[in-house]
Amino acid sequence: MTHFGNMSMLDWLQQNQNKKQKDILMRHCLDEIGKFQKQKLDYPTHTYHAKTIRSDIERSDTYYLQQFLGIDLNATQKANYAFAKTFLVDQIEKIPLAPMHFDFHSANIMLLPKRTLGILDFQDMQIGPINYDLASLLTDHYYHHPISEIDMYVRMFYDQHLDNAFKATYTEEDFLKMTHWVAIQRHLKNIGIFSKLFFNRKKHYIKHIPGMMHRLRQLCQPYDQLTEIPDLFWSETQQEVFKSQLGLLNQAEQTEINYIDILNHIDTRTTHTFEDTIPMESS
Repeated sequence: MTHFGNMSMLDWLQQNQNKKQKDILMRHCLDEIGKFQKQKLDYPTHTYHAKTIRSDIERSDTYYLQQFLGIDLNATQKANYAFAKTFLVDQIEKIPLAPMHFDFHSANIMLLPKRTLGILDFQDMQIGPINYDLASLLTDHYYHHPISEIDMYVRMFYDQHLDNAFKATYTEEDFLKMTHWVAIQRHLKNIGIFSKLFFNRKKHYIKHIPGMMHRLRQLCQPYDQLTEIPDLFWSETQQEVFKSQLGLLNQAEQTEINYIDILNHIDTRTTHTFEDTIPMESS
């Protein structure tokens, strides 16, 4: 095996299509999450509690819907979204806690010599849902894994890295749902953050939102309480406003965000699979 070099995991994924090597790398990442969660922290650490979980969700309201799109939801939409947010927060708050990196995705994972992983950006480390880093890894905003792989690795993590006490309380299917819910919350949070960054001279982050919206729809679809979320953020109307906002950028800015690629990925959404219609690019 020679795939571990001095590059990010994101770089490696974009350059390689070897399924066997990718599987080895993904398993290595699961091992890292499992080991990290077993650490005993000897210093005070912030806990990701319900109030912050909710306020992070609401970043998408403030920065994406209101500031970027300039759209206010009507009374019925607000009520439906309030119900969905409460459901998400209530479910996530019940998940057992563990140390979490909080931004464990391919751009923050370095492939070093001797098959060693280097993990970057620990500044937001805190205590939170035991599956938060797993959701971050598998529903990466910068590289999109097939949903079949996502669910396979969630089940693998349950089998190999959770203790018997956890398994006595929660089934594998419970854990799969929990991970979907955390991934949905994280997508809503980061849709808001990426929209905010757009106005802070970091416009390139906006190019990831169409792919995030497709994944959001995919994750919400199995859950009756959440099926309306995607249309609140990515209806045909919202997509047209999204495209028109990008159309206002100057040529250099449109080049920076790969404007034509974004339009193509939005417009082909109904004729290709999810994984075929989204950009797999670094930020």
